[in-house]
Amino acid sequence: MSDPVLVLPDGFTITVAEEWFKILSDQGYAQRAQIDAGQVKVIDTAGVQLLLALQNRLQSHGGNIEFTAMSEPFKQGFAILGLDQEIMIEV
Repeated sequence: MSDPVLVLPDGFTITVAEEWFKILSDQGYAQRAQIDAGQVKVIDTAGVQLLLALQNRLQSHGGNIEFTAMSEPFKQGFAILGLDQEIMIEV
């Protein structure tokens, strides 16, 4: 059985960060989270920070985030902050 794929909203910003923090925390990921970021049109530092925190938590348990899709604005959000290598995004 494969992990469920979580689809990020088109605006992954501070306005939805608290809601998504609860969603991601409630999933109880031990090893891997599959995330579809293909529809993201806008991501801000809160969205980036949330995903980096999730990645750090997973890596501390030997896991990681697997992105099934990434939009260009999503990739650019990390690249602008110089964090594209932190989450293994190739721009």
